[in-house]
Amino acid sequence: MVTFSPNVEPSIKKDIIESLEIDTINTQDRYLGLPTLVGRNKHLLFNDIKERLWKKIRGWKGSLFSFDGKEVLIKAVAQAIPPYAMSIFKLPISFCKDLTAMILKFLWGSHDGERKFSWVKWDCLCLPKQCGGLRFRDLFLFQSSFSCQSSLENLKNPEALASHILKAKYFKGFGFLDAPIGSSCFHIWRIIGWGRSLLKEGLRWTVGDGNNIRVFKDQWLPCPSTFKPITHDPAYDLRVAELLD
Repeated sequence: MVTFSPNVEPSIKKDIIESLEIDTINTQDRYLGLPTLVGRNKHLLFNDIKERLWKKIRGWKGSLFSFDGKEVLIKAVAQAIPPYAMSIFKLPISFCKDLTAMILKFLWGSHDGERKFSWVKWDCLCLPKQCGGLRFRDLFLFQSSFSCQSSLENLKNPEALASHILKAKYFKGFGFLDAPIGSSCFHIWRIIGWGRSLLKEGLRWTVGDGNNIRVFKDQWLPCPSTFKPITHDPAYDLRVAELLD
């Protein structure tokens, strides 16, 4: 699927469509069940995800399932609905909480306005079983992993076609880790940028020849506080290779 800006000339648009042998769709249409474009109000666009989950839960007779049976249904069905959308769009954290609340109601037996007490916190239920949890997915953290994976693919494979397209569009003259996230960029670049910010918290350079490592900007030293030297002039572009000479 390709989305064209209104600034693209019709003749160029036609050539691209014919070269790629693809069909055009309206920006308000859906592709593989998801909206092609996302505006400010994501809740309206993703209501179908919530409705699909709610229909599944309402169709299950919770009183007929053991706790173990509910665990299997949640993992195999309920938590399998959002991931495809998460791999493409950034779902709001409030939306993820709404989905989690629906799952918890089914788990603890709340129905028809009757509220049941949650005996274990959701954070504890998401822990591995050897730590006392049930290994449920925290939907927001699970979504974070998708964005980190997309960002890591661009970092590891800069020669890939997708990386070249993103570079030409969003960060000409910049390295991937330093590319700015503009206010009018496409949602895919925003997701990758979000994942990049998460990755940067844990990325560390392994020193080889040092030509690409900036002494005062990149994290390359084994000191947990900053992982880089502290200087009064961080704009000074000194490379690690110059220290090794």
